[in-house]
Amino acid sequence: MNYPSDPEHCYGWLMQFADGNRLDLHVCTWDYARKEMELFIALVDKDGLLPAKENRSDEIYWIRRPDPAQFSCLCNDFWWGCNNIAKGMWRRELPYVMDMLNLHLRPLLRQLLEWKIGMERDFSVSTGKCGKYMNRYLPAEVYDRYLSTYSAARIPELWEAIWEMCRLFEETALEVSCGLGLPYNAGEAENSRKFLKRVQELPEDAAEI
Repeated sequence: MNYPSDPEHCYGWLMQFADGNRLDLHVCTWDYARKEMELFIALVDKDGLLPAKENRSDEIYWIRRPDPAQFSCLCNDFWWGCNNIAKGMWRRELPYVMDMLNLHLRPLLRQLLEWKIGMERDFSVSTGKCGKYMNRYLPAEVYDRYLSTYSAARIPELWEAIWEMCRLFEETALEVSCGLGLPYNAGEAENSRKFLKRVQELPEDAAEI
């Protein structure tokens, strides 16, 4: 059973069958269902409530072209997040670092890579939930580099993943900036990397930076 967020209007059951089939069954009021209908195929519509034309296009999920503010904010968020990574790494707060890396920085890098994909394909494709189809569109070398940023919770491997994430982000940001004519704050990125490197080189008993 899926605990409902709106039990007055929608209730769901999540079913996994032994033969491998899976069913997510939701029972909704018509007003609620009408607002949530994105992609659909009508199996039965005895009362003729559904629109006459089925919506089978995934266009609503296509990558959207960023505007200058969206691009600037995403880059700023990424490089600011690196400061938090630096702090957590020096303190050896690995659960914090892993969450910052995977829950905060990674979605920003993934979004940037999706903009690259969209830019190269006239913003007419979707990479799926969590970017699961990125391997279909990215060069193998770029995709492998992205996968290499997934790290075990060990200090040396984490530093390697962090720096590879920074390099991949910087290269992709410059590519998207040039391709879409969006301004990129290279100075902000450079200063963030310098701070990250400085903290990496600090001794464990450092009292100041």
